[in-house]
Amino acid sequence: MLRKKLIALSTIAVAGLVMGLSEEAFAQEAYRRQSATGCLPITASSLNVKNDSGAIGNGGSSTTMRLVCAVNDDSYLSKDLVRSILVDVYDGSTREAVDARACVTYMGSTGGACGPGAATSESGVGMEVLIPSPSVWEDNPYEYGFIVVTLPVLEAGRLPSSMHGYILMD
Repeated sequence: MLRKKLIALSTIAVAGLVMGLSEEAFAQEAYRRQSATGCLPITASSLNVKNDSGAIGNGGSSTTMRLVCAVNDDSYLSKDLVRSILVDVYDGSTREAVDARACVTYMGSTGGACGPGAATSESGVGMEVLIPSPSVWEDNPYEYGFIVVTLPVLEAGRLPSSMHGYILMD
């Protein structure tokens, strides 16, 4: 009986050690995960904005929608150190693509710039992870960063194209 207790305790101790090491190793890579609920929908009518468990979608049947998502730029994860952007989207269109790209607004002047985007296929439908380039943030470290996601119009009989969130990693 004592032997079984010792084996059980040592198993728990080893599992705790392994969990602690993997958690520590994971914590060394800076990342930031954001829900789409923090994004601003740019659309002709607020009636076009659809929310499904935090995913923001385009319910409009005549115009595309843009979601503008702020990027926290701080000492934990400065945007110019971001090496990967993962944007979690649902493409509900059989005719248009969902597009995502990193952008900046210039500090102290008007205007801005966007980097190369990533898009779903125009005929594809389903969940996808888009990986736009963060190069515009690297090239403009002192400007205000954000992500723009363009969602196609809602097609009859289909679910709306939507964004679920994004992850930034160094």
